[in-house]
Formats: sequence, C-alpha cells, structure tokens
Amino acid sequence: MRGKTGIYLVLCAILQLVIAVMPAWGQSDEVKEDGDLLELSLEELLEVQVTSVAGVESNWFTTPSAITVLTAEDFRRNGFSDLADVFRLVPGSTTIYTSASYRSVGIRGLVNTSASNLLVLIDGRIIYDPSFAGVHWFMHDLVPDDIERIEVIRGPGATLWGANAVNGVINITTKSAKETQGGLASAATGNLLLADGVLRYGGRLNDQTFFRFWGRYIEHNGLETADGSDAGDNWHRHTFGFRVDHDFDDDLQWMNQIAYMDMPRRGERFSQSVPGPPPAGGGLAYPVLDGSNDSIYLLSRLSRDEDDSGWSLQAYGEKVNIHLAGLNYERSTGNMEWRHHVGYGDANRHQFIWGIHYNIDADKSTPQLEMALDPAERTHQRIDAFAQNTWELQPDRWFAMLGSKVEYNTHTGFEWQPGGRLWYTPDDRQTFWAAASRPVRTPSRVEDDFNQRVVQIDAGGGFIIPIFTTGDPEIESQEVIALEAGYRSRVNSSVTLDLATFYNFFDGFQAVEKDKVPLKFRNAYDAVSYGTELAVNWQIQDDLLLESSYSYIDVEKKDTIDDVGGTEVPPHQGQVRLYYDLNKEWQVGSGLYVISHTPQEEIG
Repeated sequence: MRGKTGIYLVLCAILQLVIAVMPAWGQSDEVKEDGDLLELSLEELLEVQVTSVAGVESNWFTTPSAITVLTAEDFRRNGFSDLADVFRLVPGSTTIYTSASYRSVGIRGLVNTSASNLLVLIDGRIIYDPSFAGVHWFMHDLVPDDIERIEVIRGPGATLWGANAVNGVINITTKSAKETQGGLASAATGNLLLADGVLRYGGRLNDQTFFRFWGRYIEHNGLETADGSDAGDNWHRHTFGFRVDHDFDDDLQWMNQIAYMDMPRRGERFSQSVPGPPPAGGGLAYPVLDGSNDSIYLLSRLSRDEDDSGWSLQAYGEKVNIHLAGLNYERSTGNMEWRHHVGYGDANRHQFIWGIHYNIDADKSTPQLEMALDPAERTHQRIDAFAQNTWELQPDRWFAMLGSKVEYNTHTGFEWQPGGRLWYTPDDRQTFWAAASRPVRTPSRVEDDFNQRVVQIDAGGGFIIPIFTTGDPEIESQEVIALEAGYRSRVNSSVTLDLATFYNFFDGFQAVEKDKVPLKFRNAYDAVSYGTELAVNWQIQDDLLLESSYSYIDVEKKDTIDDVGGTEVPPHQGQVRLYYDLNKEWQVGSGLYVISHTPQEEIG
C-alpha cells in the first residue's frame, strides 16, 4: 500500500507542475482587462483582501506569507459540515479524528489531540484554550453560510497575535448581520452525520441597525472499533446565537454578538487504571464513555476605518464548562484589546499598526476518578503590546515589514516575539518573499499542574507501584526560530502557483518525557522541522476549476547528545479537486486526497 501511496503522490506533484507550465485551453497568455478578470473565480481570488499578516487589508497575491483563504463556498461545494474538516483543503494542514467528536487541526506537521502550536480566532475572539494548550473544535460551531472568510497562515504569526501562534494562525471572520438578511433553513443526514439542521433569520431595526439570530442542531453517530463493534462515542450538540450591527454616520461601526453552545453528550473515551495486581488489575485499563460541555460568550467591538487610518476596541467575556469522566473543569475569561493603524508618507505608502491587549483566565476544577489539577483553582493573566511597520522601499517593487510583540504572563514572565518580512514584486504577475521570526508557545495549566495515575505495576509481595503523569511548575516556554520563503505567480490568465518553504528550530519542546518515572511534562527535547508546500489552481474554463496541492514535512527530535527520533507525522500529503458548474443552480465536484504512512504516535 505504501508503494501505491508513493505513486499517487508523485502523480499529484507531476500534475501540478504540468498545470503550472501549460497555457490554458483557448486562452491568450496575456492578462485580460479588469472587467473580464472578475468573471473568473480564480481571478477574484487574486483580489481577495486579507488582514492577518499586515494587520490591515492587503492583497492576498502580494502578502509576504504562506496564507490560504477559505470561504463559505468551500464548505458548500465540498460538502463539509464541521468547521475543522474544511482545513483539509489547506496545503500542509492535517485534520485528525481521535473520536467521533474530537477533531484536531495541525499545520506543518505538529498535530496531536490539541494542536498546541496553532492559534485560532473567531471574529477576534481567541478560542485557543490556555489550560489544555489547544482548540476544542467540538465546542465551536458556526453556520457555514455565515462565514465571510477564513485566513489560514501556515507559519508564525506571533508578532500580531501573540503567544502560541507558532506553526500557524487561523483567523475566522463571519459576515455582518447586514449581509445575512432574510431566512435560511437547511437540513442534512447520513450514516455518520445523523442530523444537521440550521435555522437563521436576519432583519433590520432601521436603515443603520441590522440583526440575525440562528440555531443549529447536530447529532453524530459513533465510530467503529477495529473489530467492527460500536465505539460508543456518539454525540449531539445544539447552538444558539444572536448578532446586531449598527453603522453610524461617521464610518463608526458597532457589533455585538452572543452565542450559547450545549453538548449534553460528547462521547468521551477515558482510560482508567484498574486497581489491584494482575491479571485483573495492575496495568490494565478500560474506557469510560461520558462527558458533556457547554459554553457562552458575549463579544462587542467598536471600530472605525477610513482611507488612511483606523482603530478598533474589542472586549469579550466567556464561560466554559467541560465535564469529563476524569475531571470537571470551569473557566471564565475576560479579554480586551485596542488596535490602531495609520498610513503615512506619499499616498500612504507606509503603514504603522500598534495595539495593547489584556486577558484574564480564572479556572477551577474538581477531580473525578484519577485525574486532578493541583491547585484546583488558578488565575492566569496576560498583558502585551505590539508594534509593526511596513515600508515601501521602492514604489511597487520592494517592501519590508518589521515588528515585535512584548508580553508579560503569570506563567513564565516576560516574552518577546519579533518578526521581519521582505518581499519583491517585479511585476503584477509575481511575488517573492522571505521572513524570519521568533514565536513562543507558553506552558498550559495542564503542563504546570496536572496529576493522573495512568498505570500500576505489581512489584511482588503485595506491593503495587502506581505510575503518574504529572505537571512541572518549572516548565518554560518553547522558543522557535522560524525561517520562511515563498514565491507566488500568476502563470497566465487562468493558472496561479503558490510555493512556500520553511525551516524551524524548536528549543525546549514541551512534552511528556516517557523514559523517566514519574512521567512528567518537561522541556523534553529540541527539534527541527522543515518542508515545502505547493498549490496550483487552474481555471480551465469559466465553469470548470481544478485545484491541487502537495506538501512535504519532516520533523526531527533531538536532545543535547544526539537524535532521539525522526518524523512522527505524515511526510507527504497531496490532493486534487475538480469543480464543474452545470448551471447557476447545480454544481458537481470530486476530490482525491492522499496521505503517506502515518506513524502511531504524533508530537505537538
């Protein structure tokens, strides 16, 4: 099977190179006039504005970063219903299932049950959980049609976004209430997705005030075990939300949003050690199927955008409850952020953006079975400030970006995260870019304070020795030196090519050190990761689009003496997707996804 996988991957790569050099059927190699370009979805993509790298709107094609933009259309034409599944379309991204409900999304190889090196935001609200070091995707639900765009940065974004934006940033923006007027109802069913129902209505209070409310219910069947039996991890979830947007007369905008999620059953799988000596106990374990979650948040943002400047003031509060077989956990979050940007120089060719941010998390936990956080209650605070400037060194040709974020947190004290980017656009068909940055991943609550009995050893003579996994209050931040480079090309009027390479040096990788007792979260080892990502899109004709990508990633763990392990992620990933519009109402599509052998153990 591995041999066949390798053949498929090679064919994917060859197909992309052929597409990149082949002129489109029946098309001139010259770029069309702007009026014609907008008729092609491929050309529309070139004009998409992104904000996650520069902090202000900039053209995707000339953005000096490996960035992919997804929209509600990507959900619709690929048949996705779960938020985490859409990231399968992103080169270098991996989505894994550990149960029917638990998805994990990783970028550039570092993926485990939480994907601790990836920062995710929805409408500016950070959904990265600082206690468990990752994103609980099962707790975050959106109506796919409400999504305006998802900007996926493949690589560091810590200068703007702060700690934990190490291997990537996912910045999700939903549409304003003004853009979702009227009613929407949808329903879906299948063998795994038993029920998916959405109701949404948008209206207006006056010419300047718009609102929408929505509800969604999902019921999902359980997976099967290796022997074909039911894994017992079926789950269901319902979400309700309300949003209101008000446009003032002087370019001032005000947005308020509230949403509640309830997941009465999440189909959790938790391994509990069995007491007593073998054969009945002393190391055996059995799964306990349980778990529920609920959350509520309130988000408010006041912003103003003008031609040469803009600012935003945002605040949100969130309450999260996670009830596991092993632990009951509650977290309350308060967050406030101010950002300001201004253009200066001739025709505002230079851009300066700065901001300050404060976050407080207060949690408390109650141990169940054999898992505990000690102390049971803890408050974590973080305050940071950043500044970033973009220069146009040579008009329409050379550009540079330099900035840094300085942070103080109650885990590790002061952290600084600088970054710089340089790019060159010789013409309107090519962009060359390079970047260097130093992001950090701060320790989580679990890595500091965790305590769990994972197994027992019968020492003989009636002595049972329990083995624990524990946290380490002395654990330090994981530091990374990240180097990147890329090339983006409009090969002709119908083909675009996007190539990115990277090399990362990880210092003090945070992981459970398994060759020492007790098992303990430590800065266990250093590591390097490197790879490349290639994406080629071909608008064969107005109603026929082919998208393809290939990525290679290698991760090597090292200690101070020698190499302690090679890659533990799929080194090769490839995909080809074809979409055809039969007419304005009907579309068909197909896709081939190929991943090389995946080792049993992941790191991250």
